[in-house]
Amino acid sequence: MDALARAGYPFQRHSHDRLVERTGVREILTELTYQSSASAAPDVLTGVRRAAETVLSMVSSVDRAERTSELYSAVDLLAPLAAECGDDLERFRQELLIGAEVDALDPRADRVSLLTLHAAKGLEFPVVFVVGCEDGMLPFRWPGEDLDDEDLAEERRLFYVGMTRAQRVLYLTHAAERTWRGQSRTGEASPFLSSLDGSVYDRLDEEGARRRTRVHQLTLL
Repeated sequence: MDALARAGYPFQRHSHDRLVERTGVREILTELTYQSSASAAPDVLTGVRRAAETVLSMVSSVDRAERTSELYSAVDLLAPLAAECGDDLERFRQELLIGAEVDALDPRADRVSLLTLHAAKGLEFPVVFVVGCEDGMLPFRWPGEDLDDEDLAEERRLFYVGMTRAQRVLYLTHAAERTWRGQSRTGEASPFLSSLDGSVYDRLDEEGARRRTRVHQLTLL
């Protein structure tokens, strides 16, 4: 994020914020619970909208403009979950309280998307960079730790998920040296890279990478 900000490239990152912690959501949930015992809405989404309007009606005129924006934003965030729950209000409440997350990533946005390998499942992008393809990061393990076959297989599947997010171009990168927990350490390429068929990729050394970047940068970005 820091590097992209310094370079002036627009970006977005996958959000893992809990929905219930977002401004206005708890107020809507409280009002929705109260309303459900009085006059049930035909479905959860309608109930969410009614609850937001009720909360807004109790706001003073001084704060109304700001609170209107906050509450409408909360309704937008809650709408996908509410629609998924249909008329099952209890499921909706439980999903929120046990930690339903905001999915704020828009794969259509004209910007660099930053997300973890786990969060990338189900998404595709024209160009993908899988960074940190180094032993200890992918597969992830602590120094001196040996992974059993099951854990190693799970890490390999995660690597495969990352690779198959690319529709046209895939870059797999690793650093020769990186700062880890405040200390500089030399990195070794991920052992997963050695299992790739050499006929399906080009390996770029430092000079080759600079040369190719100059030629293709405008096309890529």
